[in-house]
Amino acid sequence: EVHGLTATTVLSGDEALYVRQPYSFHLDGIEGLDVLSEVSTTVPPLSEADQPLELLLGPATGEVVVELVNQLEGSRHWAESLPLPARVPFLVRDGGESGRVVLESHTNEAGRCHLRRDARLYIGRAYVLEVRRSDSLAPASLPFRVEKGEQTVRMGVQRAQGPVFVSFKSARCEMEHWAAPLPLPSRFAYRVVHKALGTIVHEAELTDSTAAVHEARSILGRNAARIALPQDRSLFIGETYTLEVGFEAQFDADNAMLRVRRFIEENNVVFDAAGQTDLLTIEQAWAIQHTDDAKFAANRRTIEGVAAILLEYPTVSCRVHGTTGGASSAPKALADYYKLDSVADVSRLMELLARNRAEACRDALVRAGVPKHRLLVSSKGMAGEMKVDFVPVAAMADAATGLG
Repeated sequence: EVHGLTATTVLSGDEALYVRQPYSFHLDGIEGLDVLSEVSTTVPPLSEADQPLELLLGPATGEVVVELVNQLEGSRHWAESLPLPARVPFLVRDGGESGRVVLESHTNEAGRCHLRRDARLYIGRAYVLEVRRSDSLAPASLPFRVEKGEQTVRMGVQRAQGPVFVSFKSARCEMEHWAAPLPLPSRFAYRVVHKALGTIVHEAELTDSTAAVHEARSILGRNAARIALPQDRSLFIGETYTLEVGFEAQFDADNAMLRVRRFIEENNVVFDAAGQTDLLTIEQAWAIQHTDDAKFAANRRTIEGVAAILLEYPTVSCRVHGTTGGASSAPKALADYYKLDSVADVSRLMELLARNRAEACRDALVRAGVPKHRLLVSSKGMAGEMKVDFVPVAAMADAATGLG
C-alpha cells in the first residue's frame, strides 16, 4: 500500500532479542506515512524463524474540519447575517483526474463537520469540497490540500435565488363597489422587506411608463399591474419577504407623531372646569377660548403648533382623542344641559364632555388650516385623566369617518 514498495531489515541476536520473550514492533516518525498495523510476538528459536514479521504502512491521513459560511459574510450586503440552512449536505472529490467522490456527509446546526483520520483524507493530496445545487442553495466548490495536523476548510455558500412576479390591483376591483373601476395610481412606490431581519432588500417606483406595467395593464385592465422583481436584489428561495406599498405615509406619520409628542410635552389645551359655578354657560367647559386670557393664548399656541406640524405631512391624518377623569357624579350644569341624571348617567355625561372637547380641538385645527377630512375625533369618558391627545396616523380611507 506504500506505492507498491517494501523494505526489509534483519535484527540479529546481539540486538538483545531474547528467545521466547515477548516483544512489540512498531514504527514512528515516518514522514508522510501512517502505521496501519503493529506486531506483537514472542521471539522463536533460530531454527523456527522462517517467516518475517510484517508491519503495514499507508499514506498519512489528516483531520479536516469543513465549515460552510454565508458567502456574503463581511460584504456589507443586507443578507450577510442571514444564516445558512442547517445540515447542509456536501461531498469531497479526489483532486486528480478521476474526480471520484471519496466521501459524502453534512454539516451540523452550526455549519461544521469534523472529518477525522478515519475519513481517509491523505496528507499532501489535493481534494475538492463541493456543495451541489439544491432548492435552497446555489452550487459551490473549493479545492484544498490536506495538511499536517487539524485544519479548517472554510467555504462560502450562497442561497439560491428565484424569479418573483408581483401583481398589484385595486382592493375593490373584484367587488360590487362604486370604486371598482378606478385605476391604480399612475405612480406609486413599493418595497420588498425581508420579514425576519426587517431589512429593505428592494425599493422602486411603479409608473405607467414602465414597459412591463403598460403591457400588463393592457391585459389586466387599468386597476391592475404585474411586474417581475429583479433577482439581483437577493430574493432567496425559502426566505419570507413582505411587499409594502403606502409605507411613505406610515413613515411620515411616525415622524409627525414624534414631533407632536415633543411639542405637547411643553404645550397643552386647557379647558374651564365643567363644575365651575361662574361659567355663563356649560358650553364654556369645552371652549378653546378659556376665560383666563393667558390660558387662552396658550391654547391657541398649542393648536397652531400642532396644525403647523400636520400641514408639513399632507399624507398624515390625526386622531383627536378626548378623555376625562373618573367621577361619582357629573357637574349639575352638564347634567341639566343634556337632561340626564348626574349620578345615574355619570359615565354617559363624562363621555359627552370628553367628545365635546375633542371636537372643539378638531374645529380649531380646521380653522388653523388642517383639512377636516384628515381629522378623526374619538373620546373616552372616565379614562383617568382630563386631557385631549393629538395622535398622527397614516392617512385612512374610511368613507364613514370622512378620512381619506
